[in-house]
Amino acid sequence: MDKRTTRRWGVATSEAVRRLAMADTGFTQAALAAALRVSQPRVSQILAMCRSHGIDTNRLGSPDVRMALVDLYVARHQPQVVSERYWYALEPLTAQTEVVVSTARDASAHVVVSADVACDLTAAWRHPTIAVLYVDQELTMPPAFVEATGSQDASVIVRHTRDVSLTECWKLNRYPLAHPVQQVWDLHDLGGVDRIEAAQRIVERVVLAEDCRLPA
Repeated sequence: MDKRTTRRWGVATSEAVRRLAMADTGFTQAALAAALRVSQPRVSQILAMCRSHGIDTNRLGSPDVRMALVDLYVARHQPQVVSERYWYALEPLTAQTEVVVSTARDASAHVVVSADVACDLTAAWRHPTIAVLYVDQELTMPPAFVEATGSQDASVIVRHTRDVSLTECWKLNRYPLAHPVQQVWDLHDLGGVDRIEAAQRIVERVVLAEDCRLPA
């Protein structure tokens, strides 16, 4: 599906699909509405949208339904980004990531780490070569970082997003990690056969895992 020809999802729709992809089978529309901070009629619209794509949200325990939700998210989601800046530094990528996370925290910003670094901690598959971080405010980067012209020259991508749900920590590992479904999206967005394989590994080991299911 060409993202350029489809309507951008609102933040509630994106968050709902992330939650549904890893929700337990006992979710209710009322609980989902409360979690999303929207009305129950809005939740009904989101579920109807899922059904229009052939996804039966009454069967969240089914692996094919979860996989369909992830595929839909990859095809239709676009982060609500205020700015996207590319940076390069000479330190190892893990050290660069730690510095950016520390910089964000010193500025009282919410921050989460996504591809490639988070994916290596979530379901290791490939050597990480770039870090994508989401923050809820603009950051002043330390002098060790030089601004790059694009992702091909960058070791770190910092995305300032207005979607506060994207900066909610899914799991605290070495860093605060982004939601696994967002990690999958970022791997597809960065591209490359090995990243697509890494994305599938996250789906198989995390999204489809019984012990990783969350309340909607």
